[in-house]
Amino acid sequence: MTRGTDVTDFQRTYRTARTEEFPETLRLELVREATLRYGENPNQPGAIYRFQDGVLAPVTNIRLAKTGKAGLSATNYMDVTRALDVLKFFPQAAVAVMKHLIPSGFARQAQRETLDELYRRARDTDARSAFGSVVVFNREVDLVTAGELMTTFVEGVAAPSFTADALARLEEKKDLRLIFYDGLDQLPKFTGDNVDGLFDIKGLPTGRVLVQNLT
Repeated sequence: MTRGTDVTDFQRTYRTARTEEFPETLRLELVREATLRYGENPNQPGAIYRFQDGVLAPVTNIRLAKTGKAGLSATNYMDVTRALDVLKFFPQAAVAVMKHLIPSGFARQAQRETLDELYRRARDTDARSAFGSVVVFNREVDLVTAGELMTTFVEGVAAPSFTADALARLEEKKDLRLIFYDGLDQLPKFTGDNVDGLFDIKGLPTGRVLVQNLT
């Protein structure tokens, strides 16, 4: 008889209220960082703000190298940041193909796969959803990978860096948005990581916001 896994402690965590020390009044000072092509929908103007005294926004330093057609939409921006929350767990080369905040494909290096091979695997996981996606790498994009990216329609490519010839190749595609970011290894990952002053804030459609710690 096979003995099952004891998940009692895991289940108990969902029944236990967490102590919290959030202030009765939370005052946040925000600084506008970027304007957007539009918000979550084309009829909604949008902008990106960062916390005045926040740590992660300057560390990750997400910025456009090539604007494509009128820059990023809110969904493009959220695709990049959601991908970083996936890629931060992988020290090896990895790529996430994002479509409307959900990875339609993901691949990580298991042996000696090249970056273009990883991209093909991630893209072809769901090739239909990969059409018009945002592709996020955790390694420098090289010329061969750039060439592979040019074979299908993607809205944006994000990476910590691009080789000069890869940038030149990708700049041939008029509407493609190219995005740099930094500091992936400094994002908090696990319970116990220092998240002092790092809030995850979600707006609710009822005049309220949900505030919780990161991770």
